[in-house]
Amino acid sequence: MAKAPAGDCTVLIEIGTQTLTVKVPQNANYNIIPAGTININSTGIKAIQIIGKNQVGGYFPDIRSLLISGAASVDAWYNRSAYRTCASVHDGYNIPSGDTASWFYNEINVHPGSDVVNTFFMANGFYNGYFGIQVNSPTERRIIFSIWSDYDTNNPNEVPSAYAVTLVEKGSMVTTEETFGNEGTGRHSIAVYPWVTGTTYKFLVHSVPDANGITYSGFIFLNNKWNLVAKYYKPIGNANMDGLYSFIEDFGGGLNSYKQRSMTMQNQYIVTTHGKWVQLTSAYFTTTTHDDNFSRTDYGNAINNTGYNMFTGGFVPQTAMDNQNFNCNTGKTPNVTLPE
Repeated sequence: MAKAPAGDCTVLIEIGTQTLTVKVPQNANYNIIPAGTININSTGIKAIQIIGKNQVGGYFPDIRSLLISGAASVDAWYNRSAYRTCASVHDGYNIPSGDTASWFYNEINVHPGSDVVNTFFMANGFYNGYFGIQVNSPTERRIIFSIWSDYDTNNPNEVPSAYAVTLVEKGSMVTTEETFGNEGTGRHSIAVYPWVTGTTYKFLVHSVPDANGITYSGFIFLNNKWNLVAKYYKPIGNANMDGLYSFIEDFGGGLNSYKQRSMTMQNQYIVTTHGKWVQLTSAYFTTTTHDDNFSRTDYGNAINNTGYNMFTGGFVPQTAMDNQNFNCNTGKTPNVTLPE
């Protein structure tokens, strides 16, 4: 159903190598416009693109819905929810029983072409915060380290001082340090930095608990040295650095959600409270979309030597199931001098 208030317009409908040219006559109201017939001769995900060919008065047709029928449409899956972004995908890393993490080390490599605007590639996540890199505009990229407060609110102004996360120290590369809200509350440090795809970036988070809370420090390896992003003190909370994970998130609200985002996460290690390096070879994959509401099925995860490849979007068949377990290969302990 479409309308073209300014005058007759034309759109193209493409499915694979087949193209339909559809004229949308001038009309201020939505009408059903016959488009034609496309032959679908195989199962699987089919991408339908609607492309404006000509416009009148700077106005392309306004399309409200696409109606499909015929044998190939029977039992077709489609996104019938309001959720339009790519599914968020996560790999959670299992800490061996009996070990307690003091440091969490991880490496990520965002694949070429995956640096889509409004995407977060998160490397080092844990119960109380996360650390990773983002694409925020065509010209701006960020490194971000965040620590949450345990106080249950989305308004940072409501957090009592006893629950407030405080800044201990920030690194020289940080361009913004502030409180945040609307996803819980806490503090984060942002460094505008032109990271690039196809390059492996190394991350470290250090956790130091005391009788009243925990100090968290986030470091990224750049220019042949470990760079402090920020050090925060969090009163009240889980004293152990548990719930370790990585994720890819599309926070664009549906913009460019047809594009694939993928990255490799490699060499997940903890350093225990006794100074022992322990590789995390066991992981479990989860996603924010599920078969019961048919939101998205283009996501996946796979073993890649001593780590994993994870992707979301791109309208390709899924390669992993929610809560599926993976075990990567045993590797060699990284040659890392832990920063002060």
